[in-house]
Amino acid sequence: MLAGCTGSDSYEIFERPATAKDELPALFGEEFDEYDDFASRFSASHDKVDYYVLRDEDALPGAMLYCIAVAAEKPLIACSGFEGVTASGVGVPEVRLVPTDAQSGEGWIAISENLLVRER
Repeated sequence: MLAGCTGSDSYEIFERPATAKDELPALFGEEFDEYDDFASRFSASHDKVDYYVLRDEDALPGAMLYCIAVAAEKPLIACSGFEGVTASGVGVPEVRLVPTDAQSGEGWIAISENLLVRER
């Protein structure tokens, strides 16, 4: 599992109501308990890996904390600041959380409205 976080408020994925599919899988065990109160949305599947975007519901307006969660063999959650987040883990491509309508850049592939991946 891989994850990363950012502080922007322009992520279209949270404009829709949550469904059962948006819940993080059991793969995210006790070591990720600090993220239990975060809202989560399933974002995409790519090369047999599921990607989620998380949002801290308790953050102050304008200081929202967003995370990427990657349901891979080895889970990981990492956070970043206002410039977006890029994260990578064992056996998965590099993944980047970007605001809706952001440019992808060279080598990046859009897998959802807010996630890009790039092979390392």
